[in-house]
Amino acid sequence: MNKILAVTVCFFVFLASCKKDDTTPPKLTMKGASTMTISLNAPFVDPTVTAEDNEDGSVNVTSDASTTNPDVNLTGHYIITYTATDAAGNTAKTTRNVIVVNDAAFMAAGYDVGYSCGLNYTDGIIASTTTNNRIIFNEIGRCANANQKLMADIDFSTSTVYIDSVVITCGTFPNIVNKSFSGAGALASNNTVLQLNVTETILPSGPSMNCTYVYTKQ
Repeated sequence: MNKILAVTVCFFVFLASCKKDDTTPPKLTMKGASTMTISLNAPFVDPTVTAEDNEDGSVNVTSDASTTNPDVNLTGHYIITYTATDAAGNTAKTTRNVIVVNDAAFMAAGYDVGYSCGLNYTDGIIASTTTNNRIIFNEIGRCANANQKLMADIDFSTSTVYIDSVVITCGTFPNIVNKSFSGAGALASNNTVLQLNVTETILPSGPSMNCTYVYTKQ
Protein backbone atom coordinates (compact mmCIF):
# COMPACT_ATOMS: atom_id res chain seq x y z
CA MET A 1 0.00 0.00 0.00
CA ASN A 2 2.78 2.39 0.88
CA LYS A 3 4.45 1.67 -2.43
CA ILE A 4 1.22 2.42 -4.33
CA LEU A 5 0.80 5.69 -2.41
CA ALA A 6 4.38 6.69 -3.09
CA VAL A 7 4.00 5.95 -6.79
CA THR A 8 0.76 7.97 -6.91
CA VAL A 9 2.35 10.96 -5.18
CA CYS A 10 5.35 10.81 -7.50
CA PHE A 11 3.03 10.68 -10.49
CA PHE A 12 1.20 13.86 -9.51
CA VAL A 13 4.46 15.59 -8.61
CA PHE A 14 5.73 14.65 -12.04
CA LEU A 15 2.60 16.10 -13.71
CA ALA A 16 2.86 19.28 -11.67
CA SER A 17 6.50 19.70 -12.58
CA CYS A 18 5.65 19.25 -16.26
CA LYS A 19 2.84 21.80 -16.20
CA LYS A 20 4.02 25.21 -17.38
CA ASP A 21 3.62 28.01 -14.83
CA ASP A 22 1.04 30.69 -15.74
CA THR A 23 2.92 33.99 -15.88
CA THR A 24 0.80 35.76 -18.48
CA PRO A 25 -1.46 38.55 -17.17
CA PRO A 26 -4.97 39.07 -18.53
CA LYS A 27 -5.41 41.12 -21.68
CA LEU A 28 -7.42 44.30 -21.08
CA THR A 29 -9.68 45.81 -23.74
CA MET A 30 -10.83 49.37 -23.15
CA LYS A 31 -14.27 50.27 -24.38
CA GLY A 32 -14.63 53.89 -25.43
CA ALA A 33 -11.83 56.42 -25.60
CA SER A 34 -8.80 56.39 -23.34
CA THR A 35 -9.30 60.15 -22.86
CA MET A 36 -12.82 61.47 -22.37
CA THR A 37 -13.92 65.09 -22.03
CA ILE A 38 -17.28 65.72 -20.37
CA SER A 39 -19.20 68.86 -19.51
CA LEU A 40 -19.31 70.07 -15.94
CA ASN A 41 -22.45 68.83 -14.11
CA ALA A 42 -23.15 66.23 -16.82
CA PRO A 43 -23.40 62.54 -15.90
CA PHE A 44 -20.42 60.30 -16.50
CA VAL A 45 -21.14 56.86 -17.94
CA ASP A 46 -18.11 54.59 -17.71
CA PRO A 47 -17.70 52.64 -20.98
CA THR A 48 -15.86 50.02 -18.86
CA VAL A 49 -12.97 47.68 -19.60
CA THR A 50 -13.05 43.92 -20.23
CA ALA A 51 -10.36 41.30 -19.57
CA GLU A 52 -9.53 37.93 -21.12
CA ASP A 53 -6.96 35.53 -19.71
CA ASN A 54 -5.16 32.79 -21.64
CA GLU A 55 -5.90 30.29 -18.85
CA ASP A 56 -9.04 31.55 -17.12
CA GLY A 57 -11.01 33.12 -19.96
CA SER A 58 -13.07 36.14 -18.96
CA VAL A 59 -11.70 37.83 -15.82
CA ASN A 60 -13.43 40.34 -13.56
CA VAL A 61 -12.24 43.95 -13.87
CA THR A 62 -12.35 46.39 -10.96
CA SER A 63 -11.76 50.14 -11.02
CA ASP A 64 -11.36 53.07 -8.65
CA ALA A 65 -14.17 55.02 -10.32
CA SER A 66 -16.43 56.63 -7.72
CA THR A 67 -18.71 59.59 -7.10
CA THR A 68 -15.60 61.76 -6.84
CA ASN A 69 -13.50 60.07 -9.53
CA PRO A 70 -14.44 61.75 -11.71
CA ASP A 71 -16.20 64.48 -9.76
CA VAL A 72 -18.63 65.74 -12.41
CA ASN A 73 -19.36 68.80 -10.28
CA LEU A 74 -15.79 70.07 -10.19
CA THR A 75 -13.62 70.85 -13.19
CA GLY A 76 -10.39 68.92 -13.35
CA HIS A 77 -8.39 66.01 -14.75
CA TYR A 78 -9.29 62.63 -13.29
CA ILE A 79 -7.67 59.23 -13.83
CA ILE A 80 -9.58 55.96 -13.51
CA THR A 81 -7.45 52.86 -12.99
CA TYR A 82 -8.81 49.46 -14.06
CA THR A 83 -7.34 46.23 -12.66
CA ALA A 84 -7.76 42.57 -13.56
CA THR A 85 -6.10 39.60 -11.81
CA ASP A 86 -6.19 35.99 -12.98
CA ALA A 87 -6.29 32.87 -10.80
CA ALA A 88 -2.49 32.63 -10.85
CA GLY A 89 -2.17 36.12 -9.42
CA ASN A 90 -1.04 37.84 -12.61
CA THR A 91 -2.30 41.43 -12.67
CA ALA A 92 -2.90 43.85 -15.52
CA LYS A 93 -3.77 47.54 -15.22
CA THR A 94 -4.84 50.31 -17.57
CA THR A 95 -6.05 53.88 -17.10
CA ARG A 96 -8.59 56.24 -18.58
CA ASN A 97 -8.31 60.05 -18.42
CA VAL A 98 -11.52 61.94 -17.76
CA ILE A 99 -11.44 65.72 -18.17
CA VAL A 100 -14.35 67.69 -16.70
CA VAL A 101 -14.69 71.13 -18.30
CA ASN A 102 -16.89 74.19 -18.09
CA ASP A 103 -18.20 74.68 -21.62
CA ALA A 104 -17.81 78.42 -21.11
CA ALA A 105 -14.10 78.09 -20.28
CA PHE A 106 -13.12 79.71 -23.58
CA MET A 107 -14.74 82.94 -22.37
CA ALA A 108 -12.09 83.33 -19.67
CA ALA A 109 -9.85 86.21 -20.70
CA GLY A 110 -9.12 89.89 -20.25
CA TYR A 111 -11.67 92.35 -21.68
CA ASP A 112 -11.87 96.02 -22.54
CA VAL A 113 -15.11 97.30 -21.05
CA GLY A 114 -17.21 100.14 -22.39
CA TYR A 115 -19.29 101.35 -19.43
CA SER A 116 -22.18 103.76 -20.09
CA CYS A 117 -22.51 104.79 -16.43
CA GLY A 118 -18.87 105.72 -15.88
CA LEU A 119 -15.37 105.57 -17.24
CA ASN A 120 -14.31 102.66 -19.43
CA TYR A 121 -12.06 100.10 -17.78
CA THR A 122 -10.55 96.65 -18.17
CA ASP A 123 -11.89 93.53 -16.54
CA GLY A 124 -11.21 89.83 -16.37
CA ILE A 125 -13.67 86.98 -16.75
CA ILE A 126 -13.08 83.53 -15.30
CA ALA A 127 -15.07 80.32 -15.71
CA SER A 128 -16.82 78.72 -12.76
CA THR A 129 -15.29 75.47 -11.55
CA THR A 130 -18.61 74.16 -10.21
CA THR A 131 -21.40 75.31 -12.56
CA ASN A 132 -21.36 74.68 -16.28
CA ASN A 133 -21.72 77.67 -18.64
CA ARG A 134 -21.27 80.08 -15.73
CA ILE A 135 -18.80 82.95 -15.93
CA ILE A 136 -17.58 85.24 -13.16
CA PHE A 137 -16.68 88.91 -13.58
CA ASN A 138 -13.64 90.05 -11.66
CA GLU A 139 -15.02 93.59 -11.26
CA ILE A 140 -18.39 94.99 -12.27
CA GLY A 141 -19.46 98.62 -12.28
CA ARG A 142 -15.98 99.68 -11.21
CA CYS A 143 -16.94 98.27 -7.82
CA ALA A 144 -13.61 98.17 -5.98
CA ASN A 145 -12.96 96.01 -2.90
CA ALA A 146 -16.12 94.03 -3.62
CA ASN A 147 -17.13 91.39 -1.09
CA GLN A 148 -18.24 89.05 -3.90
CA LYS A 149 -18.33 88.70 -7.67
CA LEU A 150 -21.07 89.09 -10.22
CA MET A 151 -21.86 85.84 -12.02
CA ALA A 152 -23.80 85.08 -15.18
CA ASP A 153 -25.01 81.95 -16.96
CA ILE A 154 -24.77 81.65 -20.73
CA ASP A 155 -27.19 79.89 -23.06
CA PHE A 156 -24.98 79.36 -26.08
CA SER A 157 -27.90 78.08 -28.16
CA THR A 158 -29.47 81.55 -28.06
CA SER A 159 -26.35 83.61 -27.21
CA THR A 160 -28.21 84.90 -24.15
CA VAL A 161 -26.50 85.90 -20.91
CA TYR A 162 -28.48 85.70 -17.68
CA ILE A 163 -27.12 87.71 -14.76
CA ASP A 164 -27.33 86.14 -11.32
CA SER A 165 -28.95 89.00 -9.37
CA VAL A 166 -26.85 89.91 -6.37
CA VAL A 167 -26.11 92.63 -3.81
CA ILE A 168 -22.43 93.57 -3.70
CA THR A 169 -20.75 95.64 -1.01
CA CYS A 170 -17.97 97.76 -2.48
CA GLY A 171 -15.82 100.81 -1.86
CA THR A 172 -13.56 101.78 1.00
CA PHE A 173 -14.44 103.36 4.33
CA PRO A 174 -16.12 105.77 4.69
CA ASN A 175 -17.44 105.43 1.11
CA ILE A 176 -18.86 101.92 1.34
CA VAL A 177 -22.07 101.20 -0.55
CA ASN A 178 -24.33 98.24 -1.17
CA LYS A 179 -25.36 97.93 -4.80
CA SER A 180 -27.77 95.47 -6.35
CA PHE A 181 -27.10 94.23 -9.88
CA SER A 182 -29.66 92.57 -12.14
CA GLY A 183 -30.27 92.23 -15.85
CA ALA A 184 -29.30 90.20 -18.89
CA GLY A 185 -27.18 90.38 -21.99
CA ALA A 186 -26.09 88.76 -25.20
CA LEU A 187 -23.02 87.46 -27.03
CA ALA A 188 -21.90 88.72 -30.42
CA SER A 189 -19.00 88.61 -32.88
CA ASN A 190 -18.35 84.90 -32.51
CA ASN A 191 -18.59 85.14 -28.72
CA THR A 192 -15.77 87.69 -28.47
CA VAL A 193 -18.11 90.54 -27.51
CA LEU A 194 -20.48 90.43 -24.56
CA GLN A 195 -23.05 93.15 -23.95
CA LEU A 196 -24.81 93.49 -20.62
CA ASN A 197 -27.81 95.63 -19.80
CA VAL A 198 -27.68 96.03 -16.04
CA THR A 199 -29.88 97.77 -13.52
CA GLU A 200 -27.70 99.05 -10.68
CA THR A 201 -29.39 100.24 -7.51
CA ILE A 202 -27.75 101.76 -4.45
CA LEU A 203 -29.41 100.29 -1.39
CA PRO A 204 -31.48 100.77 0.60
CA SER A 205 -33.34 103.52 -1.24
CA GLY A 206 -31.70 104.16 -4.60
CA PRO A 207 -31.00 105.75 -6.93
CA SER A 208 -31.11 103.21 -9.78
CA MET A 209 -29.26 103.38 -13.08
CA ASN A 210 -29.70 101.38 -16.25
CA CYS A 211 -26.17 100.75 -17.46
CA THR A 212 -24.77 99.15 -20.56
CA TYR A 213 -21.53 97.18 -20.54
CA VAL A 214 -19.78 96.14 -23.72
CA TYR A 215 -17.06 93.56 -23.03
CA THR A 216 -14.61 93.08 -25.91
CA LYS A 217 -12.09 90.28 -25.59
CA GLN A 218 -8.52 91.55 -25.65
